[in-house]
Amino acid sequence: MGSEGFLGLGLNEEDEKLLKQLLKCDCGMKTILAFVSSRLFRPLTSWEIKILRNQVFPGSKKLSDVLDEIRKDSIVFVEQCDGEITQVSLSHYEQIELYKRFPEVLSFSVTYNACLVGFTIFQVAVTDGLLCTRPIMFSLHSTEQTEDLCVLLKHFREIFKDVSSTLTVAVHCPVSKPELVQEFFPTSRVVLSSSYVRKVFKRKVLYILLL
Repeated sequence: MGSEGFLGLGLNEEDEKLLKQLLKCDCGMKTILAFVSSRLFRPLTSWEIKILRNQVFPGSKKLSDVLDEIRKDSIVFVEQCDGEITQVSLSHYEQIELYKRFPEVLSFSVTYNACLVGFTIFQVAVTDGLLCTRPIMFSLHSTEQTEDLCVLLKHFREIFKDVSSTLTVAVHCPVSKPELVQEFFPTSRVVLSSSYVRKVFKRKVLYILLL
């Protein structure tokens, strides 16, 4: 695989050679992005990331094709706005069965820019019999708003149906509203996770100290 697609990114000749070596070694996308970004001394734009992805994965399928593949063993919900995909929620059939086995404690958490293209990933997890956290659903968002969480909760109910066995829902995300979560889990105890509470408290203390 050549690196002709990168010529417009401003890499010098030596960096182009290094990049070719990385491509020949089939390095992961994250490594390629980190290398190019470090050589340009700035974050990559979405357009540049698209060029990189097309170069690393020249035979990539369209998103619709990828989602069709995922639907073979998962339930997938897609939200769109003005023709653009804004939210994708999915859960593998094995994850659905996992929730049926361990429905008592749920946790909602969020990871920023986890897929390197500006999306936020919400994760829903259960606590199994060994007290280990195990994911049962993922939801990718182009923004992070309370409305997104509302749609995620709606998707959760549509995927998992009966939530009456869930006793506690721990939420770890800035856009969470306990009353909103409570609407979707009327018989559950909704709490903010301790780690999130600590982060908010530290932020407030730091803000006060800087005043």
